[in-house]
Amino acid sequence: FAEIAKLIAERNQILVGTLDVQGPLAEEKLEQLRDQAFQAKDASTSFYASNLQRALLLMRLDAFKYLEEGDPQWIAQFEVRYQEVQAAVKKLDETLKTNATLHQLATEADTAIDLYHQSVLKLQTAYTRQHQLIETQLDKLGTQVRQASANLSDRIAANFANANQATQVLVNWTWKYLLIMLTIAILLGLSLG
Repeated sequence: FAEIAKLIAERNQILVGTLDVQGPLAEEKLEQLRDQAFQAKDASTSFYASNLQRALLLMRLDAFKYLEEGDPQWIAQFEVRYQEVQAAVKKLDETLKTNATLHQLATEADTAIDLYHQSVLKLQTAYTRQHQLIETQLDKLGTQVRQASANLSDRIAANFANANQATQVLVNWTWKYLLIMLTIAILLGLSLG
């Protein structure tokens, strides 16, 4: 449990400290890049920046779905989107060789995207480890605890049945004793009377 709690804390730290920071940062840089390219009437840069931004948003959506459901298919889809992002970055870099400002924005966005990608992979590793712990240790321990609880419950039920039977014998003996004593008392009372 302690290791799982530690993994959850690490995941939350990655989520809040990296994913929630780097994803919006990359989007912001791409938005700035696209706006500046549009103002400079650089249609190809604006187009490639838009493609990159679209691929990033889809990549983030897949990461979110993985975080929500934990289904490995979303990581596979995330990796496909990451490859799309890398292809878009490459195309964008080819158009930005002459404009240093736009190239700097693209570099900052690419750095944020790479950090985002690495963090999602760390999250996947943490999820995998957590599921492994649950399946290999907690499920086995849970079965043992459940069996021990069932055995304890059975013993308590048996002890209760034995105690109930002993109480019933004691009640029957008490009734017999009272009847005998009452009969003796009546006979004694009649003989005195």
